Amino acid sequence: MGCRKNQATLTTAERQAFVNAVIRLKNEVPSQMGLTNRYDDYVQVHLNAMTAANGWAHQLPAFLPWHREFLRHFELDLQAIDPTVTIPYWDWTADQNPAAPGTPFTADFIGGDGDGADSRVTTGVFASANGKWQLNVLTGGSHDNKPYLRREFGLSAPNLPSPAQRNVALNKTVYDVAPFNSGSNDGFRNFIEGWHSTGGGANDAPPQNHNRVHVWVGGNMLPATSPNDPVFWLNHCNIDRLWAVWQAMHPAAAPYGPVSGAPTGHNLNDTMIFFQGGPAPWPDTSTPAGVVDNHALGYWYDTDPPRVVLLTPSVSFVDVQQGIGGTGITTYRAIKFECESCGDVTLDITAGPTAGFAAPTLTENVHPNHDPTSGLSPSEGALWISYTSTTAGSSITGSVTVRATDVNTGTVFGPWVVNLSANTVARDVSAVALVLDRSGSMTTDAGNGHQRVELMRTAVSTFIDLMQDGDGLSIVRFDNLVDTLMTVTNVGAIPGGAGRLQAQDIVTTHDPLKTLDPRGSTSIGGGIIAGKAALDAASGTFTKRAMIVLTDGLENTPPMIIPDAAASLNDHTFAIGFGQAAAISTAALSSITQNHGGYLIVTGPVTQEENFALTEYFLKIQAGISNSSAVLDPRGELVFGATHRIPFQLTRADFGADVVLLSPAPQLIDIRLEAPDGSIIDPAVAGAEAAIAFVSTPRVSYYRASLPMLAKDPKGSHAGQWHVLLSLSDKARGAERQLAARLSRAALPYSLLVHAYSNLTFRPSLVQSGFEPGVAVDLRVAINQYDVPLPTPATAWADILRPDGTSSLLMLDRIAAGRYSASFVASDSGIYTATIRARGVTLEGQKFHREQRFTAAVFAGGNQIAQPPDDRACKLLHCLEGSIGPELRNELGKRGFDMKHLEKCLDEQCRGSHASLGGEKPFDPQAPDLKASVGGVQQARFELIAGEQKAAKPLPFAALVKGKRVHKPKAEPMIMNFGIDMPMGKKSKMKMPKGKTRARKGKAKTPKGR
Repeated sequence: MGCRKNQATLTTAERQAFVNAVIRLKNEVPSQMGLTNRYDDYVQVHLNAMTAANGWAHQLPAFLPWHREFLRHFELDLQAIDPTVTIPYWDWTADQNPAAPGTPFTADFIGGDGDGADSRVTTGVFASANGKWQLNVLTGGSHDNKPYLRREFGLSAPNLPSPAQRNVALNKTVYDVAPFNSGSNDGFRNFIEGWHSTGGGANDAPPQNHNRVHVWVGGNMLPATSPNDPVFWLNHCNIDRLWAVWQAMHPAAAPYGPVSGAPTGHNLNDTMIFFQGGPAPWPDTSTPAGVVDNHALGYWYDTDPPRVVLLTPSVSFVDVQQGIGGTGITTYRAIKFECESCGDVTLDITAGPTAGFAAPTLTENVHPNHDPTSGLSPSEGALWISYTSTTAGSSITGSVTVRATDVNTGTVFGPWVVNLSANTVARDVSAVALVLDRSGSMTTDAGNGHQRVELMRTAVSTFIDLMQDGDGLSIVRFDNLVDTLMTVTNVGAIPGGAGRLQAQDIVTTHDPLKTLDPRGSTSIGGGIIAGKAALDAASGTFTKRAMIVLTDGLENTPPMIIPDAAASLNDHTFAIGFGQAAAISTAALSSITQNHGGYLIVTGPVTQEENFALTEYFLKIQAGISNSSAVLDPRGELVFGATHRIPFQLTRADFGADVVLLSPAPQLIDIRLEAPDGSIIDPAVAGAEAAIAFVSTPRVSYYRASLPMLAKDPKGSHAGQWHVLLSLSDKARGAERQLAARLSRAALPYSLLVHAYSNLTFRPSLVQSGFEPGVAVDLRVAINQYDVPLPTPATAWADILRPDGTSSLLMLDRIAAGRYSASFVASDSGIYTATIRARGVTLEGQKFHREQRFTAAVFAGGNQIAQPPDDRACKLLHCLEGSIGPELRNELGKRGFDMKHLEKCLDEQCRGSHASLGGEKPFDPQAPDLKASVGGVQQARFELIAGEQKAAKPLPFAALVKGKRVHKPKAEPMIMNFGIDMPMGKKSKMKMPKGKTRARKGKAKTPKGR
């Protein structure tokens, strides 16, 4: 219910809100007791309580808890009309003059005194002339027989209670004493209710305190129907507050009594009485014991003693990593406090922190939650301490002294000495296994005129380019045979590390011993098993391990993903399905990725506009493995004379950034960074700054930097609005006229990715429970800063691109601090692309933007998981074939049995029924040129770029982009060269290459040592 405030401190809007809610309760809300309106229910209940044979609420112990529950229900009804409303209290010991500031009896609030012989109230909204306040529940007595509100200030009592008279009650050390009625000569209850004298003076005789207020106001406040006057609620709210004050003054006293011995409804655990027969005003079984703590009921008073608890007597910066390039990472930890108060709480540092630690601010203000609907729940406040990592293995300890001050009451909590500790460790290094499909279908067109294997090579090469020194890489290839081409190896320095060069050689070579050239059928499970084995065998201090599986087909050769490979996985697993969802083992791949901290991407056809898509997907997975997240990823096209100025936001929570440019010819594009203060960072500046590295390869150009980037300008090169500046370089001059003729577009396309390494973590996810049309797709986002959910609300949404090409925006609901969720129904077959985005401000108040792209795939039969083929018959036939000796073969031939035809049938029907972990055929120099048949446009592009770098004169720009055309050989020789047997009937003119033999299960020759 929030905070109940002194009516004298209410704003004009707060006063008006309370009055409006009371008027609407009287005029718009129906009764639950069969009366005229809901407000009248309260008048009737109070009348019943005072006229019952054994009083329910007055002159007995339950006076205070009964009225507390009475007020609670009234306030809830008001809040059903206006959630901002709480009942104010009238401190009648302070604001006693109806004509002085601070009085509740004003025309814009409760209205004034009665006028004329009938004491009718004529001012304010409750005056009868306004027609909004008709009295319906009356006793018929002399003060209660008119349908309009009446008051008679000071007529029956000359003055309101004084602070001294109130204090007599507050100073009582016991709640109530026998005989527990108006005759009790001790106890807070009887003295605050006002049945006992508060002293020997003329004004000290009863009625006192609560009773005297009723009598002093007079008119409708005198009879049992006193709630007919809205000032009733302000008076009883003050009495309820004073009970809370008395409890705080006497913490050792029982807050209520007696436990037994009082009339029914008045003992500690009795159910209080609010009706006897007839309709109940509300469902209730409350007891005095259940309401003694007003905080437990959800509301505070602005005079309640505040509560501040230090939650973190010590703060540890455990295993803070060295920064990128050796620059320290500054991270923050909170000294946390739990605060409850109706006023602000000031937290401040009074000493320290000691050397090695720092504090961005010495003072923070906490605004406790005053929401009247959710209650004044404990609010968390924090003072922030920072630590900047140094060298791996170093550690320090220190301290800081803090305190808290309640603004309302001036109460000081503390001081507390908080212990600090920190240590620096080496940066995270990752071991990644790339499990790559080289089945025959990888030669098919990806959808943009390039073979799938070409795009895979480009994406994998770029992935390798961006790996950090110290990260490990393994490469596994699979078709119906599986080979580990590279065990987990440190890729080494950027760009020329030995491991990096080894990996790039595997990607580009056509040597059958280590090529990715397509051939064979598909055993995804076999590749996954080999990838896991490589990760398990990795030596070195790898802190993260992950597997990325790329495949373009349905697995058809055991071992299978499920159950053969899935059960053994224990590392983060990601998968990219290259092509349409129905042609990929979607359900099986999704099951292993979603259950192992990764996700599945299904690309669909890769159009000309999506040329960079596969590489982008690889790099986004890489970002997740390395604990970075995407700030933005726009695409564009550059023409001569144009400079693209692309904005992005970095925050103080970010400690590093990668700015990555993808293009068919990235070295022909000038890429510069503009810092928030306008400083320009180009490759030359990067070469002179310890915090920045600039790398350019034939596939990608990128800046990798720790923040702040500029040693002499730390403030201007960290948090704020950055820009990437892109333009065509002088290397491309002379090619402008050829551009339109040689390119499919008259511009050089690019894709830009900005990834931030940050203490602000953005963790989106897409989860689908099935793959049939009509399934619900759940989108979720978690945003943390310094390892705690970001308390400041952000805006999270998703751009949904449907299979039919239409798009829509889906807002994510905030379900908790830093947590957002939404869902949509995938009703049509096909691939849905969901780009999940979030925008907000950090704890330091700086803007951030994060995004990530996911896919969801649905199609008829999508929930089916491929089963291993039943190859028992094939095994039996192969066994029988092997048992037929030469003599029997000759005899069978004489009798007309064609053994060669049997062998052919076995090859066609039983070939590749089980994957072999290892076993590529030796390299055959007589085989047709695979380099031309598969390397294709991509290899030509690399050669042209390499040539351009060596030549005295640059090659034409368009040629660099487009590459040379290559002609694929006829299908049958090409497929044979990839190791897939073709029928060799009598009419076939094809000849097996020298040294080659037709593959038969278990018969493939392998070189020595493999």
